[in-house]
Amino acid sequence: MKSLWLAILMTVFVIFSPAPLQAQDKQGRIGGFEDANAGKSSSDDEEEDEENNYEEEESGGLLFDILEILFHILFDADDEEQEDFYDDDTGEALPLNSLDSPGPAQAYAAGEVPDSTRNPVAAETSQPLSFGLYPFDESGLVHEDSNGKNYLGRLAAGMYYIDRDLSALRLNGAFTFSERHGLRLDFYNYKERLERGSDNLQILNVAYSYLFIASDKTLLSLSAGASLLYPDGAKAAMWGPALALDSRFFIIQPVSLSGRLGLNSYLGGGVQGANLMVEAALFAGFHYRRGELYGGVRTLMPLNDTNAAFFGPEIGLRFWF
Repeated sequence: MKSLWLAILMTVFVIFSPAPLQAQDKQGRIGGFEDANAGKSSSDDEEEDEENNYEEEESGGLLFDILEILFHILFDADDEEQEDFYDDDTGEALPLNSLDSPGPAQAYAAGEVPDSTRNPVAAETSQPLSFGLYPFDESGLVHEDSNGKNYLGRLAAGMYYIDRDLSALRLNGAFTFSERHGLRLDFYNYKERLERGSDNLQILNVAYSYLFIASDKTLLSLSAGASLLYPDGAKAAMWGPALALDSRFFIIQPVSLSGRLGLNSYLGGGVQGANLMVEAALFAGFHYRRGELYGGVRTLMPLNDTNAAFFGPEIGLRFWF
């Protein structure tokens, strides 16, 4: 249910974002992508600069409002969904942890462990885990005891094709530990052939991740961290917070489906305020023991200028350990 709320919030934000500005005429798509993330457009003049800065400041504030809402949903929703109980004779409200109906606090005080069959949320979000060797392993990928490994690691490398002159190498590493906390790193190295020379762009994302739903069939995690966009040459680097929802569904052996919906907010680059970029991806994976061959599509779209978006197929290999 929580993953559904996260997906709804991210989708509503993208739909109701301000209308994109017209693309800037530049030599090369990387240059246009960099300018879009720096808040520039082809019809800039003094009045439009003031309006853009105002919109960017509003977008930056909205990003942090979304962060607050998402963390509120993850960590406080269970408290708000409690209901009051009333005495049939007096009509007075009864405490949730009364003697007639012991609550979680009394259960812990008595040394009891909450029953996951009565409280499935406890099994999904708070119970420590251990992990199998790889997806579709006979022993299972996720264990609700300590019989497996206390970590789950994934390393991937892929080629991301945007057009005949522009492509990227993508490297990814993700590590999850038994307490559901983890670390995720993503690195993109874009290279574009121009009439004279070439242009390059690097993007590095480093994020903390939390695996809030885990089973042999489903992995859902939320990550929050920082993103660095480093242009080629003397252009100033841009950086800012990054938020993403990652999902993976092991449909039937040996096939899995995975998706990613992310939002980056870039600061710096000589502009005021924040510029938002959406990342969306959908992939199918084919597993054999620890190896996975995956393929799908990915897009990186600056909301300031959707015409500067990078969109194309990606194919690669992933190693589970």
